[in-house]
Amino acid sequence: MSIDILNPLWRFFGSRRLTLALLLAVLVVFSAGATIPQMPDDLDTGSPEYARWRADTQARYLQWAATLQRLGLFSIYGSIWFKAPLALLALNLVVCSVDRLEAALHWPGELSPDLVGTFPSAWPSHSLLLPGNRQAAWPRLSALMEDLGYAVRVDETGGTTYLTAHRFAAGRWATLVIHAGAVLAVTGLLLSPRLSWRERDITLAPGQEYQLRHAQSLTIRLDEYEATKADHPANSPAATVSILEDGREVSTGLVLPGVPLRHKGITVWQVRDGPLIHLRATDAEGEPLPLQALAPSGQLTNEVTVQFDEEEREGYLAVPERDLILRLMLQPTKPDQPESMDQVLVEAYRGGSTEVVSRSIISESESLEIDGDSYYTEWGRYAVLAVSRDLSVFPVALGAISLLVGSTTALFFRQRSIYARVKDNEGVTRIEVFGPGPREDGQVAPDFVKLISRLKEISGGP
Repeated sequence: MSIDILNPLWRFFGSRRLTLALLLAVLVVFSAGATIPQMPDDLDTGSPEYARWRADTQARYLQWAATLQRLGLFSIYGSIWFKAPLALLALNLVVCSVDRLEAALHWPGELSPDLVGTFPSAWPSHSLLLPGNRQAAWPRLSALMEDLGYAVRVDETGGTTYLTAHRFAAGRWATLVIHAGAVLAVTGLLLSPRLSWRERDITLAPGQEYQLRHAQSLTIRLDEYEATKADHPANSPAATVSILEDGREVSTGLVLPGVPLRHKGITVWQVRDGPLIHLRATDAEGEPLPLQALAPSGQLTNEVTVQFDEEEREGYLAVPERDLILRLMLQPTKPDQPESMDQVLVEAYRGGSTEVVSRSIISESESLEIDGDSYYTEWGRYAVLAVSRDLSVFPVALGAISLLVGSTTALFFRQRSIYARVKDNEGVTRIEVFGPGPREDGQVAPDFVKLISRLKEISGGP
């Protein structure tokens, strides 16, 4: 009873129609993922980035946004809609591969008396008579096969000579290699969420470090940042980045837009950059004034760094000894102003008052005075990096290579086999030749036609 159930299941999962249906389903999912905006990986649902992303999707899809989110269509590559057809496709390909393996293992490697009877019904055959004995006939037949590029094996059994000729013998494994490559690629896609991670929006000024959450023994350090790289064709921003493992520098390299730094599967990308300003202050006697950035990690230091971007175009710092709050606002770039020339409006407030004590605009590296104290500025740039690791690329790449090799072999080096039986009786030799099966267009393989034509020339027959 169990065998009766398993056989139909095996045939179902090994069906080519199922393969096509599952490939179509995967294609539909990919199309949906390309059409519907996907939520970025590792996005914290409580973060401002998530709030902005959700607001954008709600504005775009209105009342359908909640339904699409419940269905998992905003994270479709991690949902059942993607994993189920991929898992079924992997199972289907495994079953098909087992079937192909069985067929390849049972491919007739040599001719035998039991095998001869099965050929005439499926494969083209030809027989002819030659004068003389078989010991003189089969070497000539073998030579003709070798001239056509076949490797010939000769066996003697019971007064009969059997010739087995193969060309591109390894070609019979091509289909199996294709299936194995597809299984590897699909498995890599299935395991991608578990084998890959990405950390985005890593904002670093020169000299700053960032410890990776997914690989806590690794630290990313921005050594240097140049807004333009003169020796690069695109004159693009260049970041010199170091990767540290347990505090020890293991890799250093230049990171350009579209040109990442790679180290043992870790990839460091440059996403964008932005302006920053370093501030330090001294009193009338030249003694440093402690400053404090108004941020959760703000501490009293002699120098404070304020970073700007398209969304956060202002920053705050305090001068506790003067009971001052400084507000720094990045000014929009004017049409006639070089992009590299940033300007900041600095406003000073006393204590909790909203009255402006001082207001001035600074550009480049300038200084300003407030109540006799000097504030010195130095402009710079920071880099926003992304770090990723995706081990699933290895099975996917190996699968793609296997698909390419298998497809090329199947297309240009398909296995061809010719079998022959030679026996003699009373001075007459009978040769029976069984050629490769008919091609899909119904025509016989050219090699077989050439061999028969040359045999006819030798025998003098029509």
